[in-house]
Amino acid sequence: MHAFIKGVLRFRYIILVVIVLISVGAGMILTKAVVGTSLAQLFLGNSQGYDRYLERIEQFGTDEIVIVALENADPLDPAVQDKLAVADRKLHEIEGVIRTFSVLSADSMRSVDDTLMIEKYADRAQALGDKREALRSELVSDHFVGGLLVSKDGKHTALMIEMEGGDRRPAELTVQIMKDIRRSFEEAGFEKGAIKLVGQPVSLAASMEATNFNLKRIFPITAVMLIIAVWLMFHRFWPVVFTMGVAIVAVLWTMAFTVLIDRHISVLVAIIPAVILVISFSDVVHLCSAYLLELGRGQSKHDAILAAGEDVGKACLYTSLTTFVGFVSIAMVPTPAFRQLGLSLGFGVGVALLLAVVLSPILFKLFPQPKPWREGATLVLQRALDRVLAGAAKFGRRRAWLATGVFAVILILSIMGCLRMHFEADITKRFDPDHPVRTDLAFYETRFVGSNIFEIYVTAPETDGLLDPELFSRIAAFQDELEAQHDVGKIQSLVDLMRLMHQALNGLDPSSKDLPATHDALAQYLLLFESSGGSDLERIVDFDRRTMRMTIYLDNQAIRATSELGRRAAVLAEKHLGDRAEVQVTGVIYLIGLWLDQIIIGQGRGLITAVVVITLLMMVALRSVRVGLASMIPNLIPLLALGGWLGWTWDPVDSDLIMIGMIAIGIGVDDTIHFLMRYRIESARCATVAEAIGNTFYFSGRGIIITTVILIMGFAPFELSSYSSLKAQGTLLPLTLIVALLADLYLVPALVTLGVMRFPLGKGTGEETGEDQASAGLSESSSAALSDGASDAER
Repeated sequence: MHAFIKGVLRFRYIILVVIVLISVGAGMILTKAVVGTSLAQLFLGNSQGYDRYLERIEQFGTDEIVIVALENADPLDPAVQDKLAVADRKLHEIEGVIRTFSVLSADSMRSVDDTLMIEKYADRAQALGDKREALRSELVSDHFVGGLLVSKDGKHTALMIEMEGGDRRPAELTVQIMKDIRRSFEEAGFEKGAIKLVGQPVSLAASMEATNFNLKRIFPITAVMLIIAVWLMFHRFWPVVFTMGVAIVAVLWTMAFTVLIDRHISVLVAIIPAVILVISFSDVVHLCSAYLLELGRGQSKHDAILAAGEDVGKACLYTSLTTFVGFVSIAMVPTPAFRQLGLSLGFGVGVALLLAVVLSPILFKLFPQPKPWREGATLVLQRALDRVLAGAAKFGRRRAWLATGVFAVILILSIMGCLRMHFEADITKRFDPDHPVRTDLAFYETRFVGSNIFEIYVTAPETDGLLDPELFSRIAAFQDELEAQHDVGKIQSLVDLMRLMHQALNGLDPSSKDLPATHDALAQYLLLFESSGGSDLERIVDFDRRTMRMTIYLDNQAIRATSELGRRAAVLAEKHLGDRAEVQVTGVIYLIGLWLDQIIIGQGRGLITAVVVITLLMMVALRSVRVGLASMIPNLIPLLALGGWLGWTWDPVDSDLIMIGMIAIGIGVDDTIHFLMRYRIESARCATVAEAIGNTFYFSGRGIIITTVILIMGFAPFELSSYSSLKAQGTLLPLTLIVALLADLYLVPALVTLGVMRFPLGKGTGEETGEDQASAGLSESSSAALSDGASDAER
């Protein structure tokens, strides 16, 4: 490292030119970035199930439905129907809209003089005039209308919009499309507060808005918070300039790399700038702190630069390696979004380290030599830090068993909480309770059937195979049992159409489940439906009468619960149909639910891999297998504390929060590395454990506290997000970092005192410790506290 820093200083001007050129290129790459992505792009990628899903929606239509519920809009009111007609025309002008369904297009089916009459409900309502109220109960009881296009009580109206599915709709336009949809109804005359939007594309648009908010609001706020933190810690302008300059370049390079992987910026990728900004700040702060301390010891400017790079640079290398491992482990999750996130964060950590150890020495060299740390306005703050450090060192030495016992209790409670964790994902619940996504959905779910959709396709062995009355009756039995399952609001399929026609033509009760009993009767019903003006038959059965579509509307938005219901559906299909037909369960949410299990497994595997690799790195960095293994005790406690907190307070735990554990394990070990690497150096210089601990707290303790404060202040602005996966970065990560700091300040000294982590001692004299620290500028009270109890520790 010494030779590396000397080389950097020698070629500093060439290096600066290269950095400027790379930054200009990175800026050009960033111009190609697009904010927006689809759920499929986020999670599914090139999965085989998704490919089959795309084939089905090309044939039958998509399950990407936007539902616009209109509060207190009477479906039979001519004025409401006129407004709907205006809105419908405007909707068809919006890019990505395929078709719409409402009471205006809904078919009314009845028998008049033994003849099947298919009319539009809107036409019948207009013809009935003042007597149209008699039509309300018919609307509500119609299987294709009630609960979907008309509320269960018949007082509210809904319009369903089928959007282009797959990747045909530009993801970056989703937010604007939702705004255009809402505006279409406002311009048609509906009150703004009465318009409720629900559906998968609505949630996706809201997550994209959260992405924009993160990039445009949270990132600048994070930068301001970090600037304030650095200023408060140093009370000097130049550390602020150094840290911000290095961090901005690191963010620029990282985001350019991210765009090269995939130019679409998702809600996950949007956290990258702030995370890399925080990481960069912490690296440069350690170097600035060490530089000032070396100057305070009387070293020349050049020697102080080399010494800071030598001692802190090595520690930063290992902390960056552990952070890199923690972040890259995210890429083990088998989804495009997590791969992009993990690779980009890993790259960013490497870039942040490179720029810190290259640019910081150059900036130190180019700028005038600063005053030693102890001079000026920071004296009060430094004395406060010294008192905290002195108290921690004293407690860790004198109350080693107590400190160990307290953390043992925390560990036990954390493990108990971890065992309670159950993972689920509900995109709608990732928004604040007062967010329009949540409030609109709450309105819809209490008055209509569920908006969560998945599909089942039943394919007979041959053409016209669905017209086999035995097979068709089995399909009907399968649908009936599936519809009786918990959380299933409604199922629509060819079975319902045949039953409605059979009821109408034979004067049966609307609750009758009878079906045509012959092949010819089924065929004639389909022909009669089309010849009588029935619409949208192609959405439920193909032309060859071989494949039919079942649309299942769920009252539950949970993704894993959706996939679990899909699996139960497959079991029921096997029970009723056996090998008589092929059954395909599909849909974006269902497929993501299947992948979610793999995502959770991948996250767990990545977390375990990170822990194992970090343990090996700790052994190498500390040059001791025993100490490396023991060092993972304070490193794992914050991670387990996070899991315990989630297990005790969250039910269920959102699957996205596992990612916080991966970030936490990468960042949380940094302070332990700085402490133990310095302790190894001081052990070789000192004659007693107490002296080595005191010197370690003096040289590394201050930087550990400062960087933890910076990390907390850097992540805290995420609390402003309305999206829980981002909000958790501002609450759970700081919580984890606080536990990590307490473990480093209290548990690590206790374990050292107890002999769990110890290095061979040198030939220094503990008696000189107080004088040496005082000469370096430590206050007398703090110096005494740090050196106090040396004999106790030795005993």
